[in-house]
Amino acid sequence: MPERLEQLAAAVGQAREILILPHTDPDPDAIASALALRYLLAARLGLEGQIVYKGIVGRAENKALVQYKGNLILSIRTRDPRGGAGKLVQAIVGDRGTAGGHGSMASGHVPLRGQDPGQVAAQLGQRALQLLQVRAEVAGRPLL
Repeated sequence: MPERLEQLAAAVGQAREILILPHTDPDPDAIASALALRYLLAARLGLEGQIVYKGIVGRAENKALVQYKGNLILSIRTRDPRGGAGKLVQAIVGDRGTAGGHGSMASGHVPLRGQDPGQVAAQLGQRALQLLQVRAEVAGRPLL
């Protein structure tokens, strides 16, 4: 085993699952690095890795990277001091996938099952607007 891989194995110890945290508002380099680390952990060390991030994935090419393994990844962050991001994501995703989180940050994974990612994102966006009681005719940037 190469020396750096041995160092990685020693660092993770007896863990069975690892959280991989790229920098805030991840760009393609951060997303690709996180995906590569996740692959390395699984292929060489037999560990599950979950990628989580803070902020937004704003550019179209970045969003394409988070449509990972046939899932659309939804991330919500709120500035409301009462939190509620986890409940909001769970309500948006419903029975279409999995969701979780707490306080001000949460995420969901929706299997695409051959569906167009843009269409699924638009449907989830409409659901989010309904839950937030934002009228459809109000102009603004896409939420998803």
